[in-house]
Amino acid sequence: MRARVIIHNPQTDAVLLIHRFKNGREYWVVPGGGAQGVELPVQTAIREITEELQIKFKPSDLKEVFALSEVGVEQQIFFLGQVISSDAPKISGEEAARTSESNVYIPTWINLADLEQLNLQPSQLTARLQQILKTK
Repeated sequence: MRARVIIHNPQTDAVLLIHRFKNGREYWVVPGGGAQGVELPVQTAIREITEELQIKFKPSDLKEVFALSEVGVEQQIFFLGQVISSDAPKISGEEAARTSESNVYIPTWINLADLEQLNLQPSQLTARLQQILKTK
């Protein structure tokens, strides 16, 4: 199981994504990661975002919005909508330790209008993100 968090800045109508360069591929992902042990999806979401981006929040700050299944891996997607910083955080934790010339993580605020131009993975996320953010 993986948990991802859509982090939205309502003042700028932007979402925080991770710009990835890995082994010659360029793509974008919603921040998050895999469960450790018997973690619940919300626990995984909080731990991953705290470790990767140093953004702290409570379980009650998250709204569960949908689930995806990709290549047999369940992904639970949450929404965090009260982030108002326009500065992108720096990557930290395991991702910072794994960063190399062929494996790069760059947190970046992306305007909702620009989502369709990105290679967002998994591919079905673009339409789902736009749908969710239009209702917020």
